[in-house]
Amino acid sequence: MAGADGERERLLRAAVELVAEEGYRRAGKREIAERAGVSEQAFERWFAGSDQCLLAAFEQCVEQARAAVAPAVADCPWERART
Repeated sequence: MAGADGERERLLRAAVELVAEEGYRRAGKREIAERAGVSEQAFERWFAGSDQCLLAAFEQCVEQARAAVAPAVADCPWERART
């Protein structure tokens, strides 16, 4: 996770942590950037605002959850019957 991709991942992780600890209203651009250890300009390279960042973080969490349960779901009898 080096370089620019690592920066984006740090921002997403910081957004999730801030929402979990402080709530949605306190997870602003400045707070997310500070938590991630990047400047506000770096934040703005990736996201237009905190809402866009938080949506990207949510989408990433959903994809991770989906990937985690996919093997179990694929093994369910009703899922095998559909294919």
